[in-house]
Amino acid sequence: MKKAMCKKCTLQRLETLNKFTSGFGLGLLEDAGRISHETAVEKAHNEYAAYSKQLPDELTEVEKAYLDTLRDMQKRLKDGGGNDE
Repeated sequence: MKKAMCKKCTLQRLETLNKFTSGFGLGLLEDAGRISHETAVEKAHNEYAAYSKQLPDELTEVEKAYLDTLRDMQKRLKDGGGNDE
């Protein structure tokens, strides 16, 4: 009984997922595909390398302020965790 229920739940999840992805013009994969794991990993690394080249070399002002806040919090914790404000 439990196995049959799990199978039914799995089929329902697959159906829901298929409906969801169909809304984006995609569906479930019908087979294992034609790209090997190694090829997929290599492509992912290449895509990330291209993406990372587009990132700015310097931090934004918000990122700098965030890091300053973290450093300040670390210092306060080391100094006994007092709140000086």
